Amino acid sequence: MLFGAAMLVGTIGGGLLGQSASTSRTWCGPPRCAALLAGWFRMPELGFTPRALELRRVPAELRRVFVEGLSYGVRNPSSGP
Repeated sequence: MLFGAAMLVGTIGGGLLGQSASTSRTWCGPPRCAALLAGWFRMPELGFTPRALELRRVPAELRRVFVEGLSYGVRNPSSGP
């Protein structure tokens, strides 16, 4: 419920900020940046537990994520138009 309310407030506030004739587009960046940073630090990903990853294992981890993502995408195609 909180996420829905935040989305509604952000959408309306962003629309008003962007449509304001007296506000130049350069002033839209800082509020957007602040909202993104707040979301980065204040919204936890549900079901995600971070784990340590050594720098030398990064290429293997990237490969694993790519292969698993590709195989998941092939097994579960989008039901879009």
